[in-house]
Amino acid sequence: MGTCYFKLKAYDKAVECFKKAILSDPFCAIDYANLCLILKELNKREEAIYYGEKALELDPELEFVKKILNYDGNKKYIICSVGSRGKHKIWPTEYFSELITMLSKHYTNLVFVFVGSKEDEDKTNDVIKCLCKIDYINLVGQTSLKELCAVVSFSTLTISNDNGVAHVSAALDKPTLILFGPSNPKWFYPYNEKSTYIYKPTKCSPCGIKTLCKNNICMKQVIPLEVFKHIKEKFDKILQ
Repeated sequence: MGTCYFKLKAYDKAVECFKKAILSDPFCAIDYANLCLILKELNKREEAIYYGEKALELDPELEFVKKILNYDGNKKYIICSVGSRGKHKIWPTEYFSELITMLSKHYTNLVFVFVGSKEDEDKTNDVIKCLCKIDYINLVGQTSLKELCAVVSFSTLTISNDNGVAHVSAALDKPTLILFGPSNPKWFYPYNEKSTYIYKPTKCSPCGIKTLCKNNICMKQVIPLEVFKHIKEKFDKILQ
């Protein structure tokens, strides 16, 4: 119930619900974390810090992630997931590099955090090798699912192909941008109000996961400048 009130921005009722939940189960880290986020929205800084520290005490993964991110509250962490199940669902790596470069020039204090499975390592390295003087952390193939959730919980924005990372981010109620092509966003849309997607269907899309496609025009026609403008329009306030 507290989460529902949170999403409806009924913050006072949400605080009441989460405090009752903590009284009934004082060892649930996520309730402390949610309460911390709500109190931040209410500008109750000292109380928010207290509940945030309690969440970290109860969930060692959060403290572990803060260390590997070298977490700095003045920076904004942008999750980037460049892989996907099915090569035809992958946005070109050179496009990802161009987009990251544009974002780093336009906004300050951004840190790009690459996540994904070991199968995504080559694609991620293709993106990283084109970056110049850009702050990034490569965690691809290095996190468990629980650690991935903790990493995403510290993020400001997730930019991703249609894959598991994108939907984990949306499920955690984080701002998420998904790049669709072969899959239909009507079926896989990130269901939270903070998220959005880009989809430019062609005659042959959506074609799904099982396909013999060797030229994913539906992804290639989504150019970096278009994605950059979309991010500025939808997420400019949180990136400033």
